[in-house]
Amino acid sequence: MKLLRNEQGVALITVLLFSMVAFGVVTGAYFMVTSHSKLSGMEKRYVSELETARGVASYVIGEIKNGSLTCGANNCCPAPPCQAGLNNATGLCQANKTIDIHGAICAALNRTPTATGCTNITACLMSQTDYTEINPGASAPDNAVQVSVFTVNVQAKSNSGEKANIDFVLRM
Repeated sequence: MKLLRNEQGVALITVLLFSMVAFGVVTGAYFMVTSHSKLSGMEKRYVSELETARGVASYVIGEIKNGSLTCGANNCCPAPPCQAGLNNATGLCQANKTIDIHGAICAALNRTPTATGCTNITACLMSQTDYTEINPGASAPDNAVQVSVFTVNVQAKSNSGEKANIDFVLRM
């Protein structure tokens, strides 16, 4: 009977169980904090790349509107006979379709300038279509308007792998 009244073993088991539960709670909290930090960092880097891509897109739109857009190390772009587009086999922009990005833009984006742009930033002239649009409210010969439609792809990548990809269409 003396063995049944000894409650020291029960107290030990209770303390061990509470210790295991407390250890589990602390481990779970640690895991949540570290995984949240990783996700937060990835999100910040992605947002940074997205803003970079938006800035390059704005730059490209300005260059198109000014008529000063150049591709492939200052070659014609989008003046004829240049034809724009991606290389269907690789999915990469063809060399003569890569839009040149000025070195000052690279510096403003905190990127290293290259011969035709910035490190880890690519802008590609996907297509240019020119056509004549008829304005039904005007009388001939003033009813014909020349329209150009540009399709552009901008990609910005971080060194750790996050990538933002923007496609846009500009009608002028």
